[in-house]
Amino acid sequence: MLKTPLSFTVIGLGKVGRIFSTVFKEKCKLKLDYIIDKNTKDLESEFLGLKILDEIPLKIDSDLIIISTPDDTIEEIINLLNSTYTIKESVIFLHFSGATHIKSNKNIIAIHPMMSFTDYRSDLSRLNEHYFTLQSDRSGLTEIFIPIIQKITEKYIIINGEDKKFFHLASVIINNFSTALVKSSVEVIKQTGISEENSLKMLLPLLKDVFINLENNLDINKSLTGPIIRGDKKTINLHLELLTKSDLSDENKIYNIFFEYIKKKFLLLK
Repeated sequence: MLKTPLSFTVIGLGKVGRIFSTVFKEKCKLKLDYIIDKNTKDLESEFLGLKILDEIPLKIDSDLIIISTPDDTIEEIINLLNSTYTIKESVIFLHFSGATHIKSNKNIIAIHPMMSFTDYRSDLSRLNEHYFTLQSDRSGLTEIFIPIIQKITEKYIIINGEDKKFFHLASVIINNFSTALVKSSVEVIKQTGISEENSLKMLLPLLKDVFINLENNLDINKSLTGPIIRGDKKTINLHLELLTKSDLSDENKIYNIFFEYIKKKFLLLK
């Protein structure tokens, strides 16, 4: 019978592991039994009042085992714990992978916060601003975690295992690709002799405007601005000429790709 976990152990104390060790202990009020990370030399000797272990203890009595390791090792660790160590028969395994779907009717749940993790204190303070996806093939398991997640955020959605990859892909596109586009814009400004740092300072307020427009409109079509939406062909041709003549071949490719994408998706210029 599935029961709400009262205690937990964490395996892997990277950025995500640190955040959720704190959250599950302090916000969700679960008892923290063990913190395990083999790279203890790179970490403080204690965290949240517990000594960090560099090996998994032979017996773990926790109701919940959080596996915060690279995606490729999650299922391997679960199998190792089941085959080699003494754990509760009713133990629940939790991981944070957005892409990995472990097809199993065992007590395995994936909770994926749709955010990027960069700074421990900052990430803790803004965790409740982001959506979480919950997924498990075990019937009833996600429902058990809803009250726990609600102590962290009211923004969550239960998804199917086969849909995980779409949510993860969308997160990667908006996170990594937007950063890459900022890099592209910085490279353009650097042609004037302005440094990368100062170029970034100039562009960040504009980037914030983009997301403010999206948030205010909640309509992508109404949020697009600039010469393409206006059909300003003279300006567009000026941009294309500048990109061709300057040492900006990569940025030229990016501009043309997005120019064609915008024409197709927003039904603007023919």
